[in-house]
Amino acid sequence: MTSADFLVLINKFISGNCSPEEEEIILNWYKNVGKKRRLDLPEEQLRLIEDRLISRILTKIQKREKEALSRSSRYSLYRVAAAILILAIVGAGAFLFNFNQNDLVEPVKTTRVAHTDELIRIRNSDKAVRHIVLNDGSQVTLQPQSEIRYPSVFNTKQREVHLTGEAFFEIKKSSDQPFLVFANQVVTKVLGTSFSIKAYQNESEITVSVRSGKVAVYAQSGDNQKEIREEVILTPNQQAIYNKERKHVSKQLVLEPHLVLPKPTLFDMKYDEAPVIKIFQVLEENYGVDIVYDESVLSECSLTTLMNNEGLFERIKIICEAIGAEYEVNGTDIIIKSAGCNN
Repeated sequence: MTSADFLVLINKFISGNCSPEEEEIILNWYKNVGKKRRLDLPEEQLRLIEDRLISRILTKIQKREKEALSRSSRYSLYRVAAAILILAIVGAGAFLFNFNQNDLVEPVKTTRVAHTDELIRIRNSDKAVRHIVLNDGSQVTLQPQSEIRYPSVFNTKQREVHLTGEAFFEIKKSSDQPFLVFANQVVTKVLGTSFSIKAYQNESEITVSVRSGKVAVYAQSGDNQKEIREEVILTPNQQAIYNKERKHVSKQLVLEPHLVLPKPTLFDMKYDEAPVIKIFQVLEENYGVDIVYDESVLSECSLTTLMNNEGLFERIKIICEAIGAEYEVNGTDIIIKSAGCNN
């Protein structure tokens, strides 16, 4: 029996639809194996998670159950079911730490996965983000009103998840097992990186923003994953915006670039009559962006300044105002326009 089959069996057990033989399988498993697979969590925290699951299980099951069981014996049965559900989910690598009254982990069929395993579907109907750890160690921060679907165990060729809404991904590196996120009409492919995707069905654009590493973003042609209409490669502080109506992908800088050097040097340098060209070079290195300018025009420009907590664009604006220049963003480039500093 596969992990996906076992999750289906557990759902049948919780909903009261198991045959006597199936129920005996689950109860024997819990008695003989389940107790050996306790979570690596404090007992108090485990009990809290169980109680939160139980409250939802009771709500769903009590509407269906009309059997003449005493309240105490029924509660005991549900506690066993909740514990089994927790153990099975953890065994499949998909343990969830945040739950919502209307959200249960449930397997769903899909035609867009490369294998036949059923998918786990998580809907975040809460107002807070939800943190999910996938079975390969990758982490997902799922925003409110968003949904993610993924197999309990990834296949050997590639890792696939499906997103509706918005989420931030931190992908465990695997050079021989690429990670693909299907978000409406856009596919994001990575080997190991961190990035965010915003893909709400009722919005006209889909946005993929990269925090670290490198990703490939491409638009699909219909339901055929192998037919690529357009592809862009993104590096840190870059984003791809797909317009659903025009079916076009554009490449831009993110709205608020962040420092990408593991050990930023931006604050180490003394900016006392420092050449402006040198300041721009330091900004390029620390943010991983391209600043385009005419070196011969700016060769006489120098500046005394401090680097505080300003963002990249605010720093560029301060420099430009000080030397009488202007800047504009064109795609992923920041272009400096200046007549020089001879005066």
